[in-house]
Amino acid sequence: MTYLLAAKLCAVFVVVLGTIAVFAPLKVAHKLSLDALDNSAAGKTELRATLGGLFLFVGVFALYLNNPLSYATLGAGWLGAGVIRTVMMFPDKTVNRLTFLSIAIELCVAFWLFMPWVDGKI
Repeated sequence: MTYLLAAKLCAVFVVVLGTIAVFAPLKVAHKLSLDALDNSAAGKTELRATLGGLFLFVGVFALYLNNPLSYATLGAGWLGAGVIRTVMMFPDKTVNRLTFLSIAIELCVAFWLFMPWVDGKI
């Protein structure tokens, strides 16, 4: 599998996550242990906008541009999420299986999104 194909698959993954968050924000909140948002209209809107709209549109735009740099930019976001989650899991006291799974997914997605850009630089 080429790096570009792997990056495209990761971008599709981002689009799918965003679409799910737009249309099923309460299910997403539950999966992310954000159950406090269940009765909050503002919380539901926030999930739709940030996890839904942002993921959906940046994923679609990266696929539209189909450029190693666009995939790397998307990867930078995933890398940032993984790094911040790793650093903050100790002060936030969220050292658990879900956190480690999330970090692994975020860093793997970041890696594959960066690879077409890195491969073009070598």
